[in-house]
Amino acid sequence: MDKFVIPRPVSRLSLHPDGHAISLAGSGGPELTDRLAQQAATDRTLNVIYPGSFGRLGRTTTADSCHANAAGQQLLGNQAVGFFGE
Repeated sequence: MDKFVIPRPVSRLSLHPDGHAISLAGSGGPELTDRLAQQAATDRTLNVIYPGSFGRLGRTTTADSCHANAAGQQLLGNQAVGFFGE
């Protein structure tokens, strides 16, 4: 079996449009998580890559209040390929 090594952790967050509540994250949770990920990436000792926020997911791209459905997965996957390449 081939082994894959990810040299640096990647922090990625899918943001949602204003007014789309993510019940598990609470009010302002996704934005706070995004700010913390950006902060972690500025600390070279943590060795974190921040590729930016992906999304914006909304009612037509989520299966519930948080998780991407097939259309959302396609959107996020295309954005990941755009950042990391194929």
